[in-house]
Amino acid sequence: MSKGDYFFSRGDYLKAILAYRGEIRKNPENPEPYNKLGLVYSKRKEYYEAIEHFQKAIALKPDYAEAYYNLGRSYFNKQDYKQANDNFNKAIKFEPYYRDKCVELYYKRGLDYFNKADYYLNEQNYNKAIEHFNNAIKFKPDYAEAYYNLGCIYFNKQDYKQANDNFNKAIEFEPYYRDKCVELYYKRGLDYFNKADYYLNKQNYNQAIKHFNNAIKFKPDYTEARNKCAEACKLDEFNKQELEKPQDQEMESESDWVRLPDGSLTRISWL
Repeated sequence: MSKGDYFFSRGDYLKAILAYRGEIRKNPENPEPYNKLGLVYSKRKEYYEAIEHFQKAIALKPDYAEAYYNLGRSYFNKQDYKQANDNFNKAIKFEPYYRDKCVELYYKRGLDYFNKADYYLNEQNYNKAIEHFNNAIKFKPDYAEAYYNLGCIYFNKQDYKQANDNFNKAIEFEPYYRDKCVELYYKRGLDYFNKADYYLNKQNYNQAIKHFNNAIKFKPDYTEARNKCAEACKLDEFNKQELEKPQDQEMESESDWVRLPDGSLTRISWL
C-alpha cells in the first residue's frame, strides 16, 4: 500500500493529497495517482479539482474505464447528468462491469428523492426521482424495479395512464409486480370507497370505481375488486337519484342520509 492509499483509507485527505502529488512528481506519466487524487478531491466535494485530475488520468490512458466512471460520478454529483452519462457510457465501453454501478447510482438517488417526495409531498422531488429512475433504465432497459417505482410516482401524482404504462413495463420484465400493482389500486379504491360510504360523497365513489377498474385491468379475475366496483356503482347511482329528487317538504330539505349498523340507509331529520 502506498502512502497516499494509506492516508486515503484513514480519511486523512490532506496527507493523501501531498502523497499522491509526490508520486506524480516522481512519475508524471503514470495515470493512477491522478485518478486517486481525483478520488480524494471527490471525497472533499471539490468536484472541479476532481474533474481536472480524472481528465489528466484519461489523457494519459484513453481507455481508463475507472477514471471515466469516476469522472462521471463527479458530474453526477454536480447534477450535470448529460456529462455524467457520456462518461459512464465510455466507462462501460471499456469495462462492462461499470454498467451495474451506474444503474445502482441512479436508482439509489432516485429512491432518495422518491422517499423525500412521499414524506414532504413535494412535486419537485417527484420530478427528480423520475429523472433518476429514467436514467437507471437507460443503462438497464429491463430494470423492472425502476419501472415499478416510476409507476408508483405517477400513481401518487394521479397520472394513471403513465402509471399503468410503467406498471405494465415492470410486469413485462418481472411478473411478480402484477400483484403489487393490483394491491396498490385495490387499497386506494377501498380508501375512496370508505370515504364515500361515510360521507355519501359522489366524487369519492367515482374515484373508488376508477381504482377498482384499474385493479381489474391487471387481474381480470379479481372477484373482490369486481364486487366492490359493482357496489360502488350501485351506491353512486342511488346517490345520483336522491340528489335529483325534488325536495318538496321542508322537513326533507333538512334531512340527511346515514348508514345503519345493518348496512341499510335511512333518512333522518334534524329538528
